Order: sequence, then C-alpha cells, then structure tokens
Amino acid sequence: NYLPAQQVKPGKKGLTFTARFGEPSANDTNGIIPQVDIRQLQLKNWQLNATYEGYVKLDTDGLYEWYLNADDQAKFYLDDQLLLDISAPGTPEKNVLSVMRKGYHKVKVEFRNDQGGPWLELGLFRNGEKINLADRLYTRQ
Repeated sequence: NYLPAQQVKPGKKGLTFTARFGEPSANDTNGIIPQVDIRQLQLKNWQLNATYEGYVKLDTDGLYEWYLNADDQAKFYLDDQLLLDISAPGTPEKNVLSVMRKGYHKVKVEFRNDQGGPWLELGLFRNGEKINLADRLYTRQ
C-alpha cells in the first residue's frame, strides 16, 4: 500500500528546528534550516538536543529509501510514524524502504548528543539515486 500524501500548503523552503545545548541556556536557538544538519548550528557544547520538522515534496509515486546515520541518538518519523531509531551510541546507520504517493509527506527528526563529536545525516534515495533533500524540504505555512 502506498503511503498517501498530506494535504498541506507548503511554507518556506527548509525545515523548522529547535536546538538546546546542555542545560537550558541563552545559547538555545530555533529557526529555519535548509536541511537536517547539525554543522550549521555552530556547536559550542557537545551536549545537544535538536528537533527538525517539515515536509518533503515527492514528484512521483514510488519506492523510496530513507537513510539515517547519527552519533549518539536519533529518530526519524514519516507522516507521524517512527521509521528509524538509532538509540545507542555507536549504532550503525539504518535504512528503510517506503512506498509513497507523490505530494507532501511530514518529516521529523529528533537528535541527541551527550558526548564526543556529534554526527547526523538524513538521506533519501529513489532507484539508487540520492535525492537532494535541500531542494525538496518545506516548512508548513
């Protein structure tokens, strides 16, 4: 069965994000970011909790592969369903196949880093070709 598209009106390009560094502080930040990326958050502290939310626009119906790689912990949700869960540091990357209708699908990534160098990557593939998510992500209007 195809995962149906959401009936939403897209907003700006990118995803909304919230980032909290260590204990609540003045360094906490939020806004819009082109894609799931912690490098743009200008980390001052290894302790980080970040949430990214928005919509991905797909141009065609089909089989898609989602990829998640993170250190320490991350969860990926598609249309409010948990698809990928990296719950322990050192867990290898994970991927999942999803059959989706063209249109907008809600995406959410929750990320947590407690120590050491953080890493977070979300990818999307179709027919073995990597899709540039920065061109397909939108906030909700």
